[in-house]
Amino acid sequence: MNEKADIFFDKAFSSQTSFSVEMLDIDNFKQINDTYGHQTGDQVLICLAEAMNTLTDENTIAARYGGDEFILIRKGKSDEELLADAEKLNALIKEKTEASSLPSFTISQGIFSRIPDYRSRVWDFTSGADRALYACKNKGKNQTLLIHHPKDLAD
Repeated sequence: MNEKADIFFDKAFSSQTSFSVEMLDIDNFKQINDTYGHQTGDQVLICLAEAMNTLTDENTIAARYGGDEFILIRKGKSDEELLADAEKLNALIKEKTEASSLPSFTISQGIFSRIPDYRSRVWDFTSGADRALYACKNKGKNQTLLIHHPKDLAD
């Protein structure tokens, strides 16, 4: 993931196209594990990973970041495309859980996107996406927030 992220970032910088990092996690995942057991929790993680894989292409990579956090890294996607993919991901999760014995679950999604400049690094985008994710969590979860600069978040 790190290697590909650096490649995407360098290409976005040199072509002056957008680069975005989306951090997402499963809302109330601990409650899912505590209520249904860790095997079901593992199946929920797999469900999310499978849904995310439908969004991957030559300009998008998906990976598990840790625990119940996942990451999407993209180059050349507009805000409209990013938000449409976020909606599509939510719809896929709903569809998959309704067609299975899995408990329904929601996700929170924080997206940081802009054209990289000479001062920025992949870490800046990851940090921005993480801050956007936690802003979603603080607002009640099951939300998507796209920002272009850390100051876009109200303190």
